[in-house]
Amino acid sequence: MIWNRTAGMITTNPAKRVASVSVKIVAEDFSGTIWVSDLQLQDGNAITGYAAAPVEMLLKRREDGVIIGPKHYNALIRSEATVIIPNQGPLPAGIDYTIKPQANMAADSVVLGQALGAHRITVTEALSAGDTVVIAASTRTKTRNGGPLATDGPYQYAAAADSKHVIKVEQSKAAVILAQIQEMERGKGAAKL
Repeated sequence: MIWNRTAGMITTNPAKRVASVSVKIVAEDFSGTIWVSDLQLQDGNAITGYAAAPVEMLLKRREDGVIIGPKHYNALIRSEATVIIPNQGPLPAGIDYTIKPQANMAADSVVLGQALGAHRITVTEALSAGDTVVIAASTRTKTRNGGPLATDGPYQYAAAADSKHVIKVEQSKAAVILAQIQEMERGKGAAKL
């Protein structure tokens, strides 16, 4: 028996959504048997031997087979502070921030970032005392009192181990900061890569 790997590209119209795909194997002018095995459809412009499902890549961190729930940390920040967010998982984890200003704050005065100021997100609108601002990496949402929030920059993450973050609020003002992370570990699919 001879096995041949055959690959091809399907070009779609980027202006349209793909609702379904049908595959039909056609063989003409031959004698013998054809076996088709391991049909794989894969998004992107590079062909790989294995395409893991997203649910195989990352798993919530476990201890003795039991999922460890999200970790919660809080701080009262005045002007600026460096905080450490412990992440005991072996992989980075998205941070869900909840910010509660204790006073009115000007646009661009609330900034969250990694240790040296890299990978930072700025709230680009003014905030009022008592607002609830949520910047959630886990759900890819940014809200102020349940409505849309204007920001500039990426969602935040906690590096594996102790993750250092600089949090700034308007000078001489304060905000309660709540941070939540779900520690992650490699799934079966990630181990194959």
